[in-house]
Amino acid sequence: MPHIEQKSAYVIRLDGPMALTWEGVGQRSIGRSDLPLNQPFLIREIQVRHPAHDSNAHMRNAGSKTETFNLQARSVADILRDIKLEYPSFEWHCFDSLDEARSFLETGKSDLVLFDLPANYTADDLKRSYRSLSLSNHPDLTHGSGEAMQIITAAHRRLQEKLNNA
Repeated sequence: MPHIEQKSAYVIRLDGPMALTWEGVGQRSIGRSDLPLNQPFLIREIQVRHPAHDSNAHMRNAGSKTETFNLQARSVADILRDIKLEYPSFEWHCFDSLDEARSFLETGKSDLVLFDLPANYTADDLKRSYRSLSLSNHPDLTHGSGEAMQIITAAHRRLQEKLNNA
């Protein structure tokens, strides 16, 4: 799940109709967006401009042609929450990077599930899990596939980056 301060996230919808469009409702509307099936799509934090509802705004700008407005930030978490509220029966998955989203589509598992790690994993947990997975999937040691090892290595890199950036 994305963090509130996150500026963007990739989302995947796994079920529902092939073509789906979301517009939001009223103040929550951010414009028309396509939500493709089984393809990652990008959600970004946005700034929404609203007319000021301040009752004294007209007095401050009396005689001026300056429009008074408020900027409101719509975070990734807010937008995703609104989409899930409008389409609650569909399965949604959120990822920090396009690479992670594509890996999920290939394997059907998120990085944390692949490594069998809790959300609050430590560097030691990651190291132990990576060692176990790499030993059991290494092409030279167990005749595993090179493709599986590439997926494990890429997931390890992403989890390591998340840990370093936390």
